Amino acid sequence: MNLKKIIYGKSPSVTARVIAGLLAVVITFSFIRVYAAFDDEQTGGNSDENNTENNSPTTETNDGSNTQDTQSSEFDFSEAAEVLSLVNGKSAVLCNLTDSKIMAQKNLSGKIPAGQATIFMVALTVSDAVSKEKILLSDDAVCPASAAAKPGYSDSSEIMPIGKRMKISEILKCLFYQDGASFAYTLAVHISGSEQAFVAEMNNKCKELGLTSTYFSDCTGDGRSSSYTSAYDIAVIIKYVMKDPLLKNIFCSNEMLIIGYGQNESISLVVKNNFFENYCTESQAKSDGIIGGKVAGGRTDNWAAVIFFRDGKEYLSLVCAGNNSFADSLMIYSAYALTASDT
Repeated sequence: MNLKKIIYGKSPSVTARVIAGLLAVVITFSFIRVYAAFDDEQTGGNSDENNTENNSPTTETNDGSNTQDTQSSEFDFSEAAEVLSLVNGKSAVLCNLTDSKIMAQKNLSGKIPAGQATIFMVALTVSDAVSKEKILLSDDAVCPASAAAKPGYSDSSEIMPIGKRMKISEILKCLFYQDGASFAYTLAVHISGSEQAFVAEMNNKCKELGLTSTYFSDCTGDGRSSSYTSAYDIAVIIKYVMKDPLLKNIFCSNEMLIIGYGQNESISLVVKNNFFENYCTESQAKSDGIIGGKVAGGRTDNWAAVIFFRDGKEYLSLVCAGNNSFADSLMIYSAYALTASDT
């Protein structure tokens, strides 16, 4: 309602308009002070502080409580474009890792099964153990008999069967290069004594990184487990993997690893990075600027994380739960990162 029209029946003069305007300001200001005083009585004062807390975005944590959303602390996503129609995956994110900016996203915080993305947190936890000198990269670890009961053991049993002894550095490479439960499970038992104790360290690492949408119940990425994460949290984890010189060198490597076959060390087995072998050829990597990646192609665990390098900057394109996550990750990068750098 217009206050000046209530006071004047006719069109007011300039002087009258000024007086009316001043009167409106005084009345409004007085009302605000009265309301603020009333609000202080109801809330016990300190209303400004309470409003600041209440306006902060919140995220439900693993125990059901609410905590302040930490998304803004790792990445700037204020200018992120929506890619709802570009990919059919449930979640997706394209981020500039060098500048910590999210360029495009879809269902950024929606919870998804952790699946094989678990390996990234396993790698960070192992790297922490190395940096704290709990273990050495040159240490030998033996695949324990209990590994046979883990889903996915058969996928890695040719490279690391029960009783196989390998160096920590070799197992880390296999963790990124190939699929299977032997690698993560052997590292977990060797470092922490049991998978349960190692998983607790993984979840502590999640808290350290401020990941409010991630929880691990196992270290092998078992699709039947209760582990979950989000596209945003995976992006944060991979950001730290790429900041770790040891892990970055392995993640972005296409060098062959030669180890003894089974228990017979006289027969050599060549282990290759299945990302560069099965998904991204050397010529494609060179033409597209791809320096590393990991793809899970299962029906319930389909995702792709691809690292690009262009004009001195590193980019991560991640698509989760899509029909062809690798192709979609290339599409998002072409649509947003290349377009932005060419303008």
